[in-house]
Amino acid sequence: MVTLAHAAAPEPFIRDNTYETRFNHWNGHLTRIPLMRSIVNIRAGSVTSSYRLKGNNRDTAAEVLGNMRGRGNETFKLIISNMYKMAWICGDSYAEKIGRGKQLVDLEVLPPDNIQQVYKRGRIVRFVEIDTQAKFKPDEIFHYTYHPIGAMQHGLSVLEPMHNLLIDYLQAWQDFSELIANIIKPREVIYTNTDNLVKNQAIADKFTSGDKSMRGKIFLPSGLVTKYEIHVPTTGYDPAKRIDELRGEILLATHTPELILGTGYTTSEEDARDRIAGYRGSVRDDQEEAEEHIETQILREIYPKDAPTIEFSYANEAQDEYYTRMRDTIQTVSGLNVPDEVKNDIIGDLLRQMGHLKE
Repeated sequence: MVTLAHAAAPEPFIRDNTYETRFNHWNGHLTRIPLMRSIVNIRAGSVTSSYRLKGNNRDTAAEVLGNMRGRGNETFKLIISNMYKMAWICGDSYAEKIGRGKQLVDLEVLPPDNIQQVYKRGRIVRFVEIDTQAKFKPDEIFHYTYHPIGAMQHGLSVLEPMHNLLIDYLQAWQDFSELIANIIKPREVIYTNTDNLVKNQAIADKFTSGDKSMRGKIFLPSGLVTKYEIHVPTTGYDPAKRIDELRGEILLATHTPELILGTGYTTSEEDARDRIAGYRGSVRDDQEEAEEHIETQILREIYPKDAPTIEFSYANEAQDEYYTRMRDTIQTVSGLNVPDEVKNDIIGDLLRQMGHLKE
C-alpha cells in the first residue's frame, strides 16, 4: 500500500522560538550505512583538504589558527572538518570560542544536540547548553550552518530529505539477506499425526536437538507425518538490481560519482574530469560557504579592521594541476591589453599564492 502525502514545509516561519538539531537521529544513518560514512568522510576531506590565507595579517592569522588545539590534539583543519561533517549531517554545528583576554585563541567543538538556539524575528539572541543551562551570546559561539534557506537562522540537513531513500536502502539489504538465508536454509512446515500440544512439543524438541538452528520450522497437526520445504522463487527478480538502483539515487543526491569512492571506471582522463565535474562544483560551493563562516566569525573578530581572507583548495586537485591552472592564468593575464603595472600586480599576487614570492 502506498500512502501519498502533500509536500509541505516541515517548519513554518515563527518569529520567536527555540531550535535544536537532530544530530543523533540523522547520524544513525552513518552508523548503519557504510556508504554514507564513506561519502561524508570523503566530502569533508575534499572540502578541507588544504587552505591558504591571503591579504594583510595573514602570517599572524596563520599562527593563531596553527596554534589551535581544540579539545586536546586537534588542529584547526581537523576542527573545521569535524564541524563540516556535523553540519552536513544535521544542518548546524557549534564550537565555543576560547579567548585569552579579548583575543580569540582556540575553538572547542560542542555536541550539536546539546545546544539550543533561542531566536527572535529570525535572529539568534543566545545559545543555551541544554544539560548545564549555560548561556552564550551569539558572538561567543562559532556557528556553522549548512545552506540555510529563506529567513531560517539554522542550516539544513543533507540526510533529512534522504531519510526514506536510506530506509529503503537498508530494507533492500535486509530483504536480500533474508532471501539468501531462505535459499541456503529453506523454511519448513512439518505436519504431525496429533493435535496434542505436549506431543507436538516433544516432536519439536527432537528436531531442535538434531538441528540447533530450527530456522522457520512450523509444526501443524495432520493425519500423516509429512515434511516439505518452502522455497522462495528467485526467477524474474534480482534483489541486487534494486540495491544498485537505490545506491545510484544516494550517490546522485549527494553529488558523489563512483570514481570519487574508488569504484566505477573511466575511459580517459577527460572522461574522468567530466564525471567528477558536478562533484567538484558541489565541493567548491561548500568550500565558499566554509570560507564565509571563518572570515565573518573568526578572522574579522581577530582583525576587525584589516582581516585576511581564507581560501580552501579545489576538491581533489593535485598539486601539479593547481600549478598548471595558475600558470595558464598568468599567461592569460600577460596577454591582456592593460598597463604593465596592473599586469605585474596581478601576476605578483598569483605568484605569492603559489609560494614563489613573499610579502
